[in-house]
Amino acid sequence: MKDIIEAKVAVVGGGVVGLASALELQKAGHNTVLVEKNKLLGDEVSSRNSGVIHSGIYYPTGSLKASLTFEGNQLLYAYAKKNNIPINQVGKIIFGKEGDETSLSALLKNGEDNQVLGLSLIDYREIRRLEPNLNKDIKFGIFSKFTGIIDVPELVNSYAKNFEHLGGIIAKNSTFLDYQNKSDKHLALIQTGDEKFWLSTENLVFSCGLHSYNVAKNIEPIKSLKSLREINYSKGHYYKLSGIPPFSHLIYPLPGSHGLGIHYTLDISGAAKFGPDIDFIDQEDYSFSSGSKEKFRNSIKDYWEGILERELNEDYVGIRPKIQKKDEAFADFSILSEEDHGCKGLIFMQGIESPGLTCSLSIAKFIRKKLDL
Repeated sequence: MKDIIEAKVAVVGGGVVGLASALELQKAGHNTVLVEKNKLLGDEVSSRNSGVIHSGIYYPTGSLKASLTFEGNQLLYAYAKKNNIPINQVGKIIFGKEGDETSLSALLKNGEDNQVLGLSLIDYREIRRLEPNLNKDIKFGIFSKFTGIIDVPELVNSYAKNFEHLGGIIAKNSTFLDYQNKSDKHLALIQTGDEKFWLSTENLVFSCGLHSYNVAKNIEPIKSLKSLREINYSKGHYYKLSGIPPFSHLIYPLPGSHGLGIHYTLDISGAAKFGPDIDFIDQEDYSFSSGSKEKFRNSIKDYWEGILERELNEDYVGIRPKIQKKDEAFADFSILSEEDHGCKGLIFMQGIESPGLTCSLSIAKFIRKKLDL
């Protein structure tokens, strides 16, 4: 038997959700170890998104995404304020054109059913006042007051710093290899460099993002579940805009079945960017696809014709770990617990894509409640 390290809780995966979960459990007084395979925390899905704090308007009422976004939005603003993390409650316009009235009204009602705060219908005059550079054929929209942006690297650093300050242990460059369950203990085989050791815990949480399906193949209580889903890699490009930002709020089209459309956001420094699009791919690929810039221009000019006179520059590419298939309208967060697999103290997450960043603290509380800790 290899060396054994004991802990009350282990969390595998050091993105924002894994970090928030580890912090929540350590705050509750449970000796927690976080294991991350990369040399940097939050280096995959967490660091390659829009950095938007969502309101919860989009998700079906009663879904985990709806309830956890409503709670997570408020928790994240409060956490950022308390921990001096750069954040900006800029607000968002979801725009509509002639013929979109029914869709916008349905979206607003969905948000109200989800108890989302700060939503209002805005007319042509209000749109012109808020964003005079929007195309003139945009007649109405929804304003979301509590949508904002946050400095994601600072959030990741804060979660990690607070976790370690409370006595939590972070093991980077450490890969999960195998799993056993013995005498009501979870044993995770971990490799750090050339060293392998067993991490023995009463509670084990997996937050592995893009790699969750491959990790699940090594976990006996999980690998045969019908609720385990293959990951569909959804590649999204982001382009930055040179020059003066044309808008001061976030600008979104009506959502599609797999995403929120190529939208306009601001980073925490005030620079303008657009993205993401959606391109389902078979393997991880962070290169810019041929023709993506032209696709962006064609989409953006639908709400801002000024894009034709401005320069778009490649910024970065992200990949979302979707469990939603191409022919599915919606897939909720998957958080498998004892009631799903019959194994006490084991949590396995999948499909924690957007709005996972917004929900990081509410997911953490949800997990602690599931573990009864």
